[in-house]
Amino acid sequence: MGWFRIHRCAVAAVIAFPTFAHAAGAADADVWLRCGPTFVDVPPLPWSSDVAGDGSVTRIESDRVETRSDAERSYTLIGNGAVQRGEQWLRAERIDYNDTSGEADAAGNVRIGQRDLFLTGDSAKLWFNQNRAVIQKTEFFLPERHARGDADEAEFSSSTTATLSGTRYTTCNPGDESWHLHSSTLTLDSSDNVGTARNVWVDFKGVPIFYFPYLNFPLSGRKSGFLFPTIGRSSRLGTRVAVPFYWNIAPNADATLTFQNLTDRGQQWLGQFRYLQTTFNGEANFEILPDDKQTGHDRIYTEWRNHWTPSARWVNDVEYRHASDGTYFDDFGDRLSSTSLVQLERIARSRYTGDMVRLQGTVLDYQNLDETLPESQRPYRKLPELTLNAVPKHSIAGFRTRLDTSIVNFERSESVSGVRVNANPSISYPIEGAAGYVRPKLGARYTAYSLRRSSDTQDDAPHRSTSVFSLDSGIFFDREFELAGTRWQQTLEPRMFYLYVPYHDQTGLVRDETNTDRVFDTALNGFSYAQLFSENRFSGGDRDGDANQIALAVTTRYLDGRGAQRLSASLGRLFYFQDRRVTLPASAEETTPYSNVVGELSAKPIPHMTATVTAQYNSDFGAVTESVTQLRYQPQRRKIVNAALRLTKDVNGEFTQQETDFSVFWPVYNQWSLMGRRNFSIRDHRHKEWLAGLEYDSCCWALRVVTRNYITNLEDPNWGDHPESNRTLMLQLELKGLSNVGQNIQSLLESQEHGIAGY
Repeated sequence: MGWFRIHRCAVAAVIAFPTFAHAAGAADADVWLRCGPTFVDVPPLPWSSDVAGDGSVTRIESDRVETRSDAERSYTLIGNGAVQRGEQWLRAERIDYNDTSGEADAAGNVRIGQRDLFLTGDSAKLWFNQNRAVIQKTEFFLPERHARGDADEAEFSSSTTATLSGTRYTTCNPGDESWHLHSSTLTLDSSDNVGTARNVWVDFKGVPIFYFPYLNFPLSGRKSGFLFPTIGRSSRLGTRVAVPFYWNIAPNADATLTFQNLTDRGQQWLGQFRYLQTTFNGEANFEILPDDKQTGHDRIYTEWRNHWTPSARWVNDVEYRHASDGTYFDDFGDRLSSTSLVQLERIARSRYTGDMVRLQGTVLDYQNLDETLPESQRPYRKLPELTLNAVPKHSIAGFRTRLDTSIVNFERSESVSGVRVNANPSISYPIEGAAGYVRPKLGARYTAYSLRRSSDTQDDAPHRSTSVFSLDSGIFFDREFELAGTRWQQTLEPRMFYLYVPYHDQTGLVRDETNTDRVFDTALNGFSYAQLFSENRFSGGDRDGDANQIALAVTTRYLDGRGAQRLSASLGRLFYFQDRRVTLPASAEETTPYSNVVGELSAKPIPHMTATVTAQYNSDFGAVTESVTQLRYQPQRRKIVNAALRLTKDVNGEFTQQETDFSVFWPVYNQWSLMGRRNFSIRDHRHKEWLAGLEYDSCCWALRVVTRNYITNLEDPNWGDHPESNRTLMLQLELKGLSNVGQNIQSLLESQEHGIAGY
C-alpha cells in the first residue's frame, strides 16, 4: 500500500465525525445540482495507469532533468516535474528525487493526486518506499464527494497513520466559504479504525454553531456521540430544545437517547433502539415525560416493531403500541392523523407463501384511547385469525379453481363473542383472447359460528351457506386517427358483469345477551367504480349480500404516437333485478332499481400536468353526490402545485364533506422557494391544517423555516364549533454532506398524508 491511501482515508474520515452519525451522505447526486458542472479541475495522470499499474515501476518527467548521482539514481526535476507510481502521482516546479530510497522533495506549485483525491501545497516531502509524507499548507479535494478542505500541515508517518494540523473541511464550491468544519489537530489510525480530533467546531457564515473540545471516532462506520440539538416551538408544548446522544452498540445495533426540554410541559426522555440481523430486524421506541406540568401525570408512549423472515416463503411481523392516556397524541402527536386516533392497534402476523397456497395467522388487539366509547362500539379483538388461500397454478381442462378459508376467534369484554369459520370455494372457466374475454365463475360460501355470551334464545352454533354465480365479460375496440399532425389511438372497452347470489335471511346469526343483532367485523363497502365488479357489497364475513344485478361499464383511452396514455375515462352503473334484503343490524333494505353512476377520469392535458376525477351521480337527485378532483402541475423536481376538491352530499342534498386541499412548492427568486399547504373545510368554515414556509437552497447548504397549524380534535363530530389546534414553528439548517441542525422539515414535506405531494 502506498502512502497515499492513508491520506485518502484520512480526508474521508473528516466527513464521518461521530457527532454527525446520522449525517446525510453524498450519494444522492441531486444534492449538488445547484453547484454547477465542475467542482474542481483535476489534472490527468502523467501517464496511463496501466503503465506500471501494480506500482512496481516509477516514471519521472520534467522540462530539465539533472542527474546528481548515477549510483544512487538521484535526479533533480526542474520545470513541470512529474513522478508517478501506478495511480499515485506528484507534480511540482522542482522535485529532488532519489529512486533508490524513494525519497522526493517537492516545491513550487505542488500537486498530488490519486483516483478521487487531489491535493495542492507549498512544499512536500515524500518517502515512497516507506509510505511516509509531509505536506505543508495543503488543500485537498474529493470530487466524488463534492468536498474540499485545507490543513497547515499533513504528516503521514506510515501507511496507516496520519496527523493533520489546522484542518478545515466543507462541501461548498471553491470560493464559497459559507460553512466549515474545523479541528486544531486530527490524528487518524486506519489500522485501529480510530481517529481523534481536538478543538472541533463548525461555523456557518462565520458564526460558530457547534463546538466540542475532544472527539474520537471511527474512520469508517459509526461511532457513539452527541448529535446536533434541535429547536422548535409548539402552542401545546412550548419551546422545545432536544439534545440527542447516539450509541453505536454494534455493527448491527444502535440506539439514540434524547433529552428534550418542553417549557410548558417539563423534561422528556425519548429513546430509539434499532437492530438488524440476517433474518430479522426491528425497532423499539419510548417517550417518557414525568409529571407533566399541565396534567400532573406521567405521560408515556412505547412502541415496538419487528420483522422476521426465517425463509424466503415465511414472513413474520409484530407491532405493539401503548400510550399512557387517551389525549397523549392530542398533546404530543406531530401529525393531524395521529391526533384523531381512537385505538392503538397491536398486531402479530405470520405468513407463509407457497407455489399454490398462502397461509396466514394473525393476532389483533387494540388499546382504546377514548374511555367514553361504550364497550359495544369498540372493535373486536382477533385472538387469533387463521386464513388459507389455495390457487392451483395450472388449470384442469381449462377450469381454474380457488379456495379461500378463514377461522377467527372474536373477543370483546362483556359482549357476545365466538369463533367464526368461513369457506369459499370457486371454479371458473375463462375464455380469453386479444379481442375480449368471458369469465364465468361458480362459487359457494359457508359460514359457521360457535358463540359465547350470546342470547339465551339463540342457537350457539348457527351456520349459513349460499351459492355465488358471476359472469364477467369485455370487448376491446380500437381505432387510429390523426389530429394536429399527430397520430393517435383510441380504445373503447365495454364491460358487463353479472352477479347472482340467492337471498338467505342472516339476521340473528349473532345476538348479544339483550337479543340484539350484532356483527363481528362486517361493514358496507364504500361504493366506487371498482365496487361495480365486486362479488360482495360487505366487507368481513358476517354477511353475504344477496344479488341479482348487472354492471354495465365502458372505458376509453387515448394514446399518443409514442404509445403514452394521455387520457382514460370510465363510466359505469349497477342495475338491480331485485331488492337487496340482506342488511347490517338496524339498517333498511335497499330498494332502488339502480346504483349511482360512477366515473373515473385521468388525463394529462398539457406537459407536466395530471388531472384525476372520481365522481358519483345520483339520477334521482339529479346531482353529483360524491366527487374528488385532483390536479398536479410539476414541471421540475422541486416545482410543484397540487389542488384537490372533495365533496360529499347526504340523501337530503346537504354537504357532509366540502373541503379543498392546496399545496405548493415553487422557486420565487434565485435560490429562494415558497412552500405552503391549506386543507380547508368549506362546510365548517375552518382550516383543518395549514402550513407556510420558506426555503433557501444553495450549493452546499439549505435553510428551511416552516410554521404549521392543525386541528387536534377531529374525532369530535362538532369540532368545527370548538376546534382545538396545535401550532408549531420549525427551523432546519442543512449543511449538505455533513448534517442537519434543527427539526427534520424534509420528512414532513415528503409525508404522503400531510406533506406536499411530489416533493
